[in-house]
Amino acid sequence: ILLDADPEALKKSIELAADYGVNQIQLSHDLIMNVEDILGDEAAVQTRIDTLNMGIELAHLEGMKAYIWTHEFSGVGFEICFAPDDPIWEQRAAAYRKAFELLPDLDGVVLMFGSAPASPWFSLCMCDWCLETYEGLPLLIPPPAERLRMVTEHLGQVIVNEAGKELLVRTFVHEPAEIAWHNDGLASVEEVSFTGMHKGPVQDWQPYNPHHPSIGNVGSHPSILELDLAGEYYGLAVLPWCAPGYYWYRLNYLWEHQGIGAVARIQRGSHTAIGTPNQINLLAVRRLIENHDASLSAIWDEFVLDYYGVAPGDPGHDELQQILADTFPIRRKS
Repeated sequence: ILLDADPEALKKSIELAADYGVNQIQLSHDLIMNVEDILGDEAAVQTRIDTLNMGIELAHLEGMKAYIWTHEFSGVGFEICFAPDDPIWEQRAAAYRKAFELLPDLDGVVLMFGSAPASPWFSLCMCDWCLETYEGLPLLIPPPAERLRMVTEHLGQVIVNEAGKELLVRTFVHEPAEIAWHNDGLASVEEVSFTGMHKGPVQDWQPYNPHHPSIGNVGSHPSILELDLAGEYYGLAVLPWCAPGYYWYRLNYLWEHQGIGAVARIQRGSHTAIGTPNQINLLAVRRLIENHDASLSAIWDEFVLDYYGVAPGDPGHDELQQILADTFPIRRKS
């Protein structure tokens, strides 16, 4: 998952991704967060489009697929009608069709609702259809899970069934109630193929947070795990966070819950794990995806040798590995 909009940083990250055997990149954050980010005539919008297309082309040259992040709802107000014939659905469909014209070689979309400009559950509808179809207060009709189903189905029809793109649905949540809304809503989606994408820890990157309850719990849809290897909340790769065992812990839970792979953030803004001791996290996730039973000791030995030139048995090898391993409890406790 690449966040930095600097073209040179994007190029270097994609080249490194190929070295690590990555088969998919996601363009997000400073690159794009909403479809509306690439709709408009401003020079800055065209620069964004050009950068995204460059990233997509570079990914394809390296044999990787390329996705963009989008939030829904975006480009709309607070009052949102969920009636099947409301103009909002064609408005949102048109936005994605235009985006695919601007990014013609794009492979897929990562759709999400948490932190959206107007998350579906924060909208208000007083239309006759909603009031007649559902019982309850305007802020609660349709029910939140039903809203997520509707948005996923309507946009999935355009993204997947019409445009032939792939769809990941990201289950980022802020409040406990949103977990069940995602689980129930996505499990009830029909006629749209997608894969669930879930953070390892629920809500945000705090390592002591429990596993995300949506992993493997969105119906029959498979799951991929989203991991932060750069340490957004634990050092930003400026302070080391070397934690192969932690990623083993998160990935093992995934494999037991319809897991098929993982995606990883390697940067936050200009801060990156590349060229820092945190790079061991990239190696660990790669080896653990290649082989779920990979030896953590072998991963440590491989990294210390490649990064520091110190082989097992060499003077200082064990001490160096212990210093790096201690960064996990240090960061976790600070």
